[in-house]
Amino acid sequence: MPDKPREKNVAPNLSATGASEGVFTRWGLELGFTWFAVLLISVVPAVLFGSAIFSVAILAVAVLFGFPAALLVSATMGSKSRRFRRLAIMLLVPTLMLAYILKIDTRIPENTTSLTNAIESFRRDTGHYPESLDALIPKYLAELPDVRFSVVQPLINYRVTDGKPYLSIPSAMGDMFAQFEYDFVTKAWMHQT
Repeated sequence: MPDKPREKNVAPNLSATGASEGVFTRWGLELGFTWFAVLLISVVPAVLFGSAIFSVAILAVAVLFGFPAALLVSATMGSKSRRFRRLAIMLLVPTLMLAYILKIDTRIPENTTSLTNAIESFRRDTGHYPESLDALIPKYLAELPDVRFSVVQPLINYRVTDGKPYLSIPSAMGDMFAQFEYDFVTKAWMHQT
């Protein structure tokens, strides 16, 4: 009787493709709703408006409720890696958006250089500040500059009261609670909260 060929114990071959599919499944497909919600609530307002308030809200929810819930569940029911992956998404994405928005905020004074130069040029040429920013167009500016790296630009607040100009732009980090104000005496931007 011929010998049967021996079956070999071969470990499954985990190719790079198979491993990446597992990561994609665990981090992508299983958590699709979490990704969708966090991107919608955190990334969309940051890109559209340069707004940080929703990213801060998600971080607050993750820290105040997500950590305790994940720890409680893991202590009573064992490790629940899906909950921790969801928590990681809720921490990582808003943190990246806050870093993006902080970068936007630091660039606001630099992005308004053409605007402040145009206001000062108008004053030198006419002897007074313009009554509105529209008076700068088209002679001093082709159009008002984009002051934030966002789709929707913030409202630039400009007025002249008793011959003294006031110029402010809402801070991306503080939304409507903080702003940059331009000091026409020192020719510098100040962050006001």
